[in-house]
Amino acid sequence: MFRRFFAEGAFSQAFIPIYSEYQEHKSTEEIKDFINNLAGTLLIILFIFTLIALFFAPIFIFIFAPGFYVDDFKKI
Repeated sequence: MFRRFFAEGAFSQAFIPIYSEYQEHKSTEEIKDFINNLAGTLLIILFIFTLIALFFAPIFIFIFAPGFYVDDFKKI
């Protein structure tokens, strides 16, 4: 989901028009605040997503690669 959101242009399609509007109508300080808020929000979301992925990794491994739980050699 995150790959599609960032890699395939959805973020760019949403960000560029808003950023362009800010450049036309806002001051430099407001543009910096916008970018800092956006970066902070994305960082928090990525951090939470990473924690959730790490916490649920054993479940995903069991679902998508059950052989790793059955074979003791693959656990190493």
